[in-house]
Order: sequence, then structure tokens, then C-alpha cells
Amino acid sequence: MKKSFILSLALAATALTQAQIPLVYDVENTGSRFPQPKMPAAEKLPIVKELPDALEGVGSFADWSRRRSDIGHMIQHYGIGTKPAVKPRQVKARMEGDTALVVDVTVGRETLTLRSVIRYPKVGRPPYALMIGTDMIALPRQLFANRPIATMTFSSAQVNDYKQFGPHHDRGEHNFDRLYPKLTKNGAYSEWAWGMSRLIDGLQQLGPEVTKIDTRRIGVTGCSYAGKMALYCGAFDERIALTIAQEPGGGGAAAWRVSHQSKQNLENLDKTDYHWFLESQRENFHGDSVYRLPYDQHELCAMVCPRALLLLGNPDFVWLADSSMAVSAQAARKVWERFGIADRFGCDIIGGHGHCRLPEVQYPLVQAYIDRFLLDGQPWTRGGFDTRRYRNLFAETGHSREEVDRKLEQVYNDVFHGPNKVYFEVGDSMAYISDIKNHDARTEGMSYGMMIAVQLDKKDVFDRLWRWSKKYMQHQDGPRQGYFAWSCKTDGTRNAQGAASDGELYFITSLIFASNRWGDSTGINYKAEAQHILNAIQPREVPADNAAPAFGPQQNGPRRMYLIDPETHLITFTPDGFGQRFTDPSYHIPAFYEVWARWADDGRSDYWRLCAEKSREFLHKCIDATTGLNPDMCQYDGQLMQAPAFPGRPQQQGAPRRNGSNNFRYDSWRVPMNIALDYEWSCADSDWQQQYGEKIQNFLYSQGIDTFVDQYRVDGTLPEGNEILQAGGFRKLRHSIGLVATSAAASVMCSHEKKREFIENLWNARHEPFDDGYFDAYYDGLLRLFAFMHLSGNYQVIFPNNP
Repeated sequence: MKKSFILSLALAATALTQAQIPLVYDVENTGSRFPQPKMPAAEKLPIVKELPDALEGVGSFADWSRRRSDIGHMIQHYGIGTKPAVKPRQVKARMEGDTALVVDVTVGRETLTLRSVIRYPKVGRPPYALMIGTDMIALPRQLFANRPIATMTFSSAQVNDYKQFGPHHDRGEHNFDRLYPKLTKNGAYSEWAWGMSRLIDGLQQLGPEVTKIDTRRIGVTGCSYAGKMALYCGAFDERIALTIAQEPGGGGAAAWRVSHQSKQNLENLDKTDYHWFLESQRENFHGDSVYRLPYDQHELCAMVCPRALLLLGNPDFVWLADSSMAVSAQAARKVWERFGIADRFGCDIIGGHGHCRLPEVQYPLVQAYIDRFLLDGQPWTRGGFDTRRYRNLFAETGHSREEVDRKLEQVYNDVFHGPNKVYFEVGDSMAYISDIKNHDARTEGMSYGMMIAVQLDKKDVFDRLWRWSKKYMQHQDGPRQGYFAWSCKTDGTRNAQGAASDGELYFITSLIFASNRWGDSTGINYKAEAQHILNAIQPREVPADNAAPAFGPQQNGPRRMYLIDPETHLITFTPDGFGQRFTDPSYHIPAFYEVWARWADDGRSDYWRLCAEKSREFLHKCIDATTGLNPDMCQYDGQLMQAPAFPGRPQQQGAPRRNGSNNFRYDSWRVPMNIALDYEWSCADSDWQQQYGEKIQNFLYSQGIDTFVDQYRVDGTLPEGNEILQAGGFRKLRHSIGLVATSAAASVMCSHEKKREFIENLWNARHEPFDDGYFDAYYDGLLRLFAFMHLSGNYQVIFPNNP
């Protein structure tokens, strides 16, 4: 039976507070200058049944170093034994060959040699981040593949045997004991933490020029007993930026006091391997004497603060005492919260998988911690087509997996099932999505709904929307055969016959994804339907006398219909009429053409890849180099329109500024999210896309993160009068949630800290009516949902037979 528990992460504090508190340090122990506190005999310690206060005597962050030092001394004195300090002259490091780090530690006349092989990544440039596994890295290798992260393992047996299985030495016979014969009563965890620190000494001593490692971006991880080891290593060495303790069990993050109260067979203070701890710990604190222990394991966790810690549990294995770890984690979290950095701490406990076998549902959360704390939240350099991995930026800003899943489901329900829903079922087999304020169904919304449904694996919703679209919107014969009427009444009666090209774009891609996900033998041949549209959108001649009216005046004589302009290879605004003569930047989603090239099987793969390339080139041209804004419509060369509504008309002398089609407004909002999608999936234009993401966020930030409006001229000035495009009967500039959403989605491309504020503003935004009563459940709602899919890692390339 699958069980789960999530400890919610608190929201991040302001960027200023975060910047003031270090993510990592250059020294092993910042508290070494403080004297050891007085350590009473165990029998004289008071009985404390509640978890001790980790923040005792801490008024501000300046007090934390001393408090942390005191906790560390208590843990060593009563629990694990001494971790001795080492002077720099006692450590000599060298590289054997190109990859083997060798560190000699000499104490007196004895030398202990540590050796570890560094595995360098095939991507990125040195110096690299480094993840060190305690005896091994149990986390899936794909979390590190194609990422600029080196890996290595710390072999604990070089210092002290594991002991539970296989040959081992007794106390006093380990390599560590040769160096420190007075510390033979030590537990293994103090000595293993010591050994890890000596490897880091060696990396620092040789420097990045020799090791290719950035010592300010070191992580440590391990599972089970090695999860405990990773936690002790991270707690006792402040040069470790990220600690991931996987299923650490009792003696790791699980509170001894809480485990003692349980009637289950847990690894508690009386039932653990005392090779790992001081024998005196069991003698002094067995049974109810555990309440005399002056600390508990939540304070071991807290020692990692202000650096990053992620605890991972598995409740299916009762021995691991994850119920106790949950309590401990809640107590430890208060330390990070006190300093406004709770986004650096996480605990995720979920069952349904083997011991030390991370389930895929936890991949995004773990990836988020790795990306943020080892890679400084840097954007990726390879997309989902290559890696099949996606960032969860909500997790990177401090939200738990459960919080994110719950929020995404809530936003989905708002759009599809809540009191302000825009999705309506018709009979047993059909449904439509309505632009409520305009009382119609549009190919835009129908195809968006299908894309959402296939992404979230909601086959019934997808099939219902497709059946309605095919029955009422798609032309089954005549000059527009295969195309879709862009607007219909909710009873299916067409308001217009012509197509809006973005509808076809989404219909085709979502159908291909449906074929990949569900196959073509479940009642709808999705691939055949996509191919039918792909064939229909190719240029074809249509006699004028057989053509129904389209957008704008028609051409004289025979005319051609096409979705993609044959000369420029760019998508049209409409596939016929004047709409053929210009384009809409928000219709440009190069990644969709990449999908067609891979899986449409229509014999046009090279052509679709060319369209993707041309579309990326076009986006460079149509976006303002200073503001990052783009017009609602423009010419194929990226230039602004030359007439009030359509090209080809003369500009009036002395005429006022045209009515706004050259402005950044409703359609334009989609561009940041579309470019983010291409970046996430293909990364084919990553350098420019990263610059673009920060450029448009910088502009909107300059307008006020909570006050930027939803329409601008592309130079960043405000539109006036009739330039402002009305919606729902209102002509007004607003701080619309649709643009809040799409500008937040652009964060996936960004490195700057501002992105965190955009993400949090979307997370906290409430989709509700404005004071004057205006409310857009349709467009704002759909864009909000798409943005939540992007930022949670749930807008993905769907490969054939995706599970």
C-alpha cells in the first residue's frame, strides 16, 4: 500500500534577506573560536520530555554560530565522539592521473591515505559542482546525467569499517585509531565525518585549476546507514552546500525521544548499531533516560542551517522511524524559518518503492535542490527532447512536492470543474471550452484544453473536446476542408467560417501527443486525425467564387490557402484573406514543429525543422531589444504593422497612433511562455532565450512587480485611448493574472534572483474578479493553468508510449 507524507516547505523570504545569509562557507567550522560549553554528567542532566529548543539563546542570525557550536559539542560528547580538528600542514593532496584525488593526513608519526576517483561530466565547463556519495550515490544517475556536476564517492572503510556485514575490525583497530589512539571509544559517525572533511581539505588545497571542482558547490548524499553518514558529514562541515539524507533512519534525522514513545519496532536509541555511536550513549540514555539527553536529532539537522538540507523517507520500512523523522523535521525547520530561509530545508516522505530506490515522483524535488544549491539555479543547456527531465521551479523556491501537486490540481479544477469553470460537457461524449465573457467556443480554447488534457493524462476530457471540435468546428468538405472555424456558439453554430492559425497549431500537436500517450486503437485514431490536418494546411488553390468570407477583404480571382507562408516559412495570422499577409508573434512555438518532425510521419520532417528554425529567427526580429516586448501582430520581417489594422493600406498623414495592433497586449502575453516552452523542450536557442527571459522580467519588474499593467507599447510606454484593447466591455489597463502567469513561466530561462518573486507572485495570486467586476475565467484561467504546468515540470514532451 502506498503511503505518503510531506513536510511543507515555508515560503522564501525576500531576496535581500537571502542574500545576507550565506549558502555555504569556506571553512569547516565557523564556530571553532567558541569554547566548549560545560558538559554535566549524564545523571545530573534534567529530564526534558519535549524536544529541546534548537534556538535557545538565539536572538538573531549572528547568534546562530555559537548555538550551532554548542549543539555540535553536545552531539560529540554524548552521542558520537570527537571529530578532531586538523591543521592545514597535516594534509597533503595530489592527483593521480586525471581523476584520482589522493589525500594524506599525517598526525604525529602516522599517516592515513584517502583516495577517491572523480567522475567528470560530459557537459559544461570546469570548475564543476560536485556531489559526493557516502560509500555510494543511491540517487538515480539520471539526476546528474547531462548536468555539469562531477561525482565521487567517499569510501568509509578507509577510515572505519561499516561493521554490520562482512569482515571488520573492532574498536581501536581502525585506520583512524592509528592517528588518534585516545579516541578509540569514538563512534563511526564522528570518524566518517572527519574523513569526508579531509577529502574536502584536499580539494581546497589543490584548487579548481587542478581538480576542476568548485569547492563552494559541494553536495553530499547517502542512503540508510550512509544517509546518516551524509547527515553527520553535512552537519559537521560547513563547506558542504547541500546535504541529501535518503532514508537515514534512527540515529539520523529521527528524534530519539519520539521513537522511544512508539510501540512499533523502530530503530531507536536502544536498538541501533553501537559501532556507530559511543557505547556510553546507550549506557547513559537507555530507556526513559533518553529524556535526559540534552539534544535530539532535530538539532543535528539544524546544524546544517543556513545551508541546504533535504530529508527523504520511506514509511513502508517501519524500522526507519520516519514518523519520528517527520516530527524532528518540523522542529528543525523552525531554525531555517527563523532566519527567513525555509526554502533551503525540505522533507519528503513517500512509500510505494524499495529501500534506497528513489521513486520517480520524487525526481523533480530532488532535481530542484540539486539545481538550485549546486548549480545556483542556472538554466539548463539541454531540453526535454534530449533529457526527458524538467525543472520544478516551485520546488526550487521552497514548496514541497505535495504542495505543488495540490496547487496544480486546484488550478486545474478552477478551470475545468469549479464554480468559474469554462469546461462544459455535452451528452455522454462531447465537451467544449467557452470564452464565457464572449459567449462562444474558440479553436484557441478547445485546442488549449486538449493540450492540457493530454499533458495531465485526462483522456476522457481530451476525447470529449476533440469530438466537439471535429463535429462543429472542423470543415469536412469545401474550400476549407480540414481547417477549423475559429469561433462557434456554444450550441455549435458557427460565428465565422475562417480559421485562426494557432488553433490548428495546437490541435495537431495535442493529437500527436495523444497518439504517443494512448495509442490509436482506443476509439480515435489520433495520428490519422493529425495527419489529415497536416495535409489540409499545405498550400492549395481555392477558387474565389467557392470561398467563404475570411478575416478582412479577399484577394481577387483564384487564391491560395496555407497555414505556413510558403516564402518565409512562418505561420500566418489566418490561412486565407489578409491574415495571410502578416503573422502573430504569439503563434510562434518552434518546439511544436519539432514534435511534428519527430512523430507526425507525414514525410515532411525536414520542412518542419526548417519552420522551427525560421520561427526562432523571427522571434529575434519582432521583440524589442530593450524592453523584451513584442507587438500583437507584425509583418513577417518582424517590423510593425503599417496601417491601423492591416498591411497594404496607406498611413494617413497626421493620423493619431494606430489602434494598438502594434502594441504588447492580450495575444502578446503568450510569447514569454511560448519561448519558455521551446527552451524547455529543445534548448536550441538557449543563449538568446535566457537573455530574453531576463530582459522581459527586468522590464516588468521596473514597472512594479505587483503593479505592471497588461498592455504597453513595445518601447515600454503606456498606450492611450483607443489603443487600449477592450475586453469584456471594459477598456482599461490592469495587472492581469494572465500576464502574471506567463511572465512567471519565463523564469525557467532566467538566472537572476528576480525570477523568484515572479514565481511566488503567481503562486500567491488569486484568480478573482477585479473591483469593478471584470473577470476573465477563460483566457486568464487557461494561461494561469499553463504557467503552473510549466513551473511544476508538468508541461512535457510526450514520447511514444510514455508511461
